[in-house]
Amino acid sequence: MTYTNFFNAEWANGQINTIKVKAQNRYREDLNINTVTTSVFDSIQRNTNFKNELTNLKDNLKKINLDLNTFNDTKINEKDKFVSLKESITKLSTLIQEIICNQTTIINWKLINNLATQAYNTFNDFGKEISIKDKIKVEEIRNISFNLLPIIRFTESESDTSIFSNAQFVLLTGEGGVGKTHLLCETVINQLKNNKNNAVIIFGEYLGKTNDIWSEIIRQLNLPSSNNPVDDLFYSLNQTAVNNNDRALFIIDALNETQKNNYWNEQLPLVINKIKKYPNIVLVISITTGYELILNQE
Repeated sequence: MTYTNFFNAEWANGQINTIKVKAQNRYREDLNINTVTTSVFDSIQRNTNFKNELTNLKDNLKKINLDLNTFNDTKINEKDKFVSLKESITKLSTLIQEIICNQTTIINWKLINNLATQAYNTFNDFGKEISIKDKIKVEEIRNISFNLLPIIRFTESESDTSIFSNAQFVLLTGEGGVGKTHLLCETVINQLKNNKNNAVIIFGEYLGKTNDIWSEIIRQLNLPSSNNPVDDLFYSLNQTAVNNNDRALFIIDALNETQKNNYWNEQLPLVINKIKKYPNIVLVISITTGYELILNQE
């Protein structure tokens, strides 16, 4: 069996209650996640919100193409740079569409950013070449180029989008009490409430009672027994993400709260190697600042 059909509304409601009980006072329903943090998880999952942003950028490119087709200046239109500019805009649109359609391909944000930046600079060069007396055309060029700025910002190398959208393994650190557990619980609960069923959270505090991490995980998730429960779990989680056209979250919160010494030196590689087999699953782990050495991972 697999758990694909088991990930239903009844299971989701049970998980929501389990999360609230296990998180205790570290999760409060009256607190809200700020929009910056939410956008990070949008990028990690490449979900609908993430794709909507990309669609908006593609609409900007469509508008640029339409404006270029109606732009009329003999001095500019006959230049090879102008033809090349139109080709770059078309290529940008194609690259963004490929991201929208595929949730696992490594995204070359640097290429997209370079193309958009070069196109923006070319627009500026054209603006300088147009007679200063023709202020209307100068303004027209400027307005067309402004549609590239959101793309440049969205794809910068240090943006959350570039950093997290390609990651399959994410480490969340922070001082104790800053809200890591609340953030992760709220993220999973929101997924479950929206019938996504493509996010689970495991609490490190309740691991380490045995040497079998998998049986403890299956127990925390309240999944029925099967011949291959671990493979069934990851296959089903991955398949649910495929069906949703996004990426699933497998979260382990507060690794430092696992009581058994050196537990993660042995167990974390097992989890990482398992998730590597499932491209639509992202592992997110959290740990309190100062305890990073317990990971002891490359």
